[in-house]
Amino acid sequence: MYKVVFVILHYVAVEDTIHCIESVLTNIEYEYKIIIIDNNSYNDSGLVLKEKYKDNANVIVIHLNSNLGFAKGNNVGYDYAKMYYNADFIIFINNDTMILDKNFIDKLITIYDETGFSILGPDIISLKNGSKQNPQRYNSVNMRDVRYIICYMILWHIMVSIIEITRCQWAVRIIKNIKQKLLKALNIEQKVFINNEKRLYDVQLSGACLIYSPIYIRYFEYAFYPETFMYGEEEILHYFCKKNNLKMVYDPSLTIYHKDGASLDTVMHSGFNKRMYRIKYAIKSANILNKLMKQNGTFQ
Repeated sequence: MYKVVFVILHYVAVEDTIHCIESVLTNIEYEYKIIIIDNNSYNDSGLVLKEKYKDNANVIVIHLNSNLGFAKGNNVGYDYAKMYYNADFIIFINNDTMILDKNFIDKLITIYDETGFSILGPDIISLKNGSKQNPQRYNSVNMRDVRYIICYMILWHIMVSIIEITRCQWAVRIIKNIKQKLLKALNIEQKVFINNEKRLYDVQLSGACLIYSPIYIRYFEYAFYPETFMYGEEEILHYFCKKNNLKMVYDPSLTIYHKDGASLDTVMHSGFNKRMYRIKYAIKSANILNKLMKQNGTFQ
């Protein structure tokens, strides 16, 4: 029997995390462990989780002394799953997701036997509007995409600030026009979620749920490139897998449900703060990917 470990990164939004944990405990009919990484929540909700699950041997809560962000926080769970449980499959799921399929593990093992994937992405269905969030791209990003991301995010940072200060909606029209010109100049196709009902290979997968197989775990020391804080991890992971000839697979026979940003809504009630937060870290991550591409080359 394979050793399966779920890793759930927690920060502040304790109700979302509990719903996520309970969906696994209630529905998954397979032997597994759940590792909760509390990213130093300022509301002590990590302690709430530790108390709630103290008598459940399948749930482990690890409290970090600082907020390490998405990549490094999840990497702590990755290391723990390898070191203490010798995990064959490590399943990273956002704390605002839910698994309702009792055969989830059996299905992913069947997919592994059939495809030999390194990383698997399921069908991710938004609980907000029913839209599908996987896969994100057919092809990995190239240098043009990265330039677009950096330029657009800097521009968006400026315009969001203007909108917040002046409350003028004309700024929205201006940025839309500039955005279209930027796209045309760089000849870039924007990232879109592709509603697909068949298995796909080597596509970019959503970070809301990523399943790492023995093929990946055996050879690589981290799950996510550790220099980012948040945002851009999917693009970097897709680039990393392509560079190392690792197979990424999307399979819609596996399903997970996503509240889609609910945790960030809990932490930041202001729309302006949420936008500025995203912009800040999206720019940093894009610059990291740009640096990696300059060092190692691109594929397009």
